[in-house]
Amino acid sequence: MRKTTASKIMKPQLQLLLLGGSEQDFTNLRELLMVGSYRHLRFEHASSTDDVIQQKRKRRDDLVLCGDQSTDNVAFQLLRQVRQDDSRVPVMFLSDPANEAARKQSDPEETLRKLWRSVEQSADTVIIMDRSGAMEYVNPAFETLTGYSRQEAVGQTLAMLESEQQASNVYEEVWKTVLSGDVFRGIVMDRKKNGETLIIENTVTPLRDGSGQITHFISTGRDITGWRKLESDLQQAQKMDSIGRLAGGVAHDFNNLLLIISAYAELALDSVAEEHPLRRNLNEIINASRRAADLTRELLGSVG
Repeated sequence: MRKTTASKIMKPQLQLLLLGGSEQDFTNLRELLMVGSYRHLRFEHASSTDDVIQQKRKRRDDLVLCGDQSTDNVAFQLLRQVRQDDSRVPVMFLSDPANEAARKQSDPEETLRKLWRSVEQSADTVIIMDRSGAMEYVNPAFETLTGYSRQEAVGQTLAMLESEQQASNVYEEVWKTVLSGDVFRGIVMDRKKNGETLIIENTVTPLRDGSGQITHFISTGRDITGWRKLESDLQQAQKMDSIGRLAGGVAHDFNNLLLIISAYAELALDSVAEEHPLRRNLNEIINASRRAADLTRELLGSVG
């Protein structure tokens, strides 16, 4: 009864064969697999054609492991031998994730794809122009910001963006700088397709070929229209605050003068007889001083 129970719980061995690679690779992989539920397997290594023949004589493999490195020609030759003997045996190609990541990083095509995505997804405008200034490429940020499509922009010059609010000598300075081989950095005023004005923090860089000759220009721009408006609003608020402080100071001084005028007018009124003609004039001075004091208090309240 015990033998029957033991036979039921025994698991069949899984036959694995590693083709090619070093003995160290085989040892490391076997140590990795011989844990937990993977203990019930038989793992062998074949590094030559003779090893493959001997293994096929002894058993039939359930899975063949093979490295996918193109430099491991031995592994591919052994795999060809195995598939000739048994074309139905499943094959798993092994790769090193670190090596795969390094390969992708060093792949020129992958680098170009990353650069392309970076330019296409940039929040700043990117324009590539030939030596004459004609635009050959604009990124999606340019289309979104200016309202001009790529089809409308390609072949045109930056003149299509010139704003009447921008001094013409700025554009002359841009081309004079970049044609001399230097980088232009500055603030320019551009015009959107709908006529609105844009304030752009602009950089134009000459692009040279292998011989050092300037062939193209790369223009990058960042929209700072919103920032400039906030800056203007802040300056206006500071100006109004300064005016309010000045008005408050003047009002205080003026109120003090009115108190003096009103006090002396009342003293003079007390010293003048009831029938004296100057009393009427003094009363007018006192009333006017009081009205002026009321206005001064209102002014102080509005700026306080």
